[in-house]
Amino acid sequence: MVTTSTSPARDERRDVQSGKRRGRRRGTSGLQIRPLVGYLTTFPAMALVVLCFLIPIVVLFRTSFENYPLLGRVSPAGTANYTAGLHDAQFGASVLFTLKYAAIFTPLSVIIGYLLAVLLRARRRGVSVFRTVYFMPVVVGFATVGYTFYIMLQPGIGILSTIFSDLGLTSLEPLWLIKPGESMAWVVAMTLWKTVGLTMILYLAGMQGVSTEVYEAAMVDGAGWLTRERRIIFPLVRRTTALVLLLTVTGSLLTFDQFYVLTAGGPNDATMTAVYWIYDVGFVRYAMGYAAALAVVVLVALMIFTSAELTVLRRGDAE
Repeated sequence: MVTTSTSPARDERRDVQSGKRRGRRRGTSGLQIRPLVGYLTTFPAMALVVLCFLIPIVVLFRTSFENYPLLGRVSPAGTANYTAGLHDAQFGASVLFTLKYAAIFTPLSVIIGYLLAVLLRARRRGVSVFRTVYFMPVVVGFATVGYTFYIMLQPGIGILSTIFSDLGLTSLEPLWLIKPGESMAWVVAMTLWKTVGLTMILYLAGMQGVSTEVYEAAMVDGAGWLTRERRIIFPLVRRTTALVLLLTVTGSLLTFDQFYVLTAGGPNDATMTAVYWIYDVGFVRYAMGYAAALAVVVLVALMIFTSAELTVLRRGDAE
């Protein structure tokens, strides 16, 4: 009788080869499953983007080429809505006013938010309480804040009117929301109080990413506080500044709630923003086609601005 025997080394090699084959089968199966799991995970978000963003943009673009009176028959209009926008003096005035508002609000938001972040970035006792207090207005709706300020500024019944009365300065009490300049100032003040907390949090997050060794080295070299902030910290949070500028400018150009509640576009349409005018054209004058065309113009302008800022940011990173 002949007996066959295998060496331990050969058995070990066979086991290793079979293990590799099983590992390859499991790895191939895992690679096939992972993309499917990823698609299923992101499907709800993708569906929301398509339903709530892409489809409305397509409908908006189509409506801009129609005579859509909201209450009546829809008919093709070609480029007549866009041509009318070029000759709309009120739309031009509202765009200029919106740019003026953005030019005033944006630097104030960046400067105040950065200074608050500088004051509250140190790990001192009670700092977290102030961070919470400054951030709390961010979670409050613009309509709520607007009506609060509106009541506060009303002559005769507002808290400011009461203070003037108690001080015996009733004759000097101004009409806060009647003059365009004062109305603009109060809208800017209200919006800063409402949104500067978000700017502060963004800068705090950016400053926490800066190594403490860099800051300490500057202190050892004798750099003062202002020099450290201007030459070291602020340049290192440049990406955060770019994000803050993107959010602040975009929000300023799309502003609506503040002026709708506080000034209603007045006096004499002096505080009418671009979005407010689009709302007025579409839902007050019922010219939905023309309003859609104006909205497309604003959307394209925002896309150009965003693309330009992202291009500058990438170019700065490459350098």
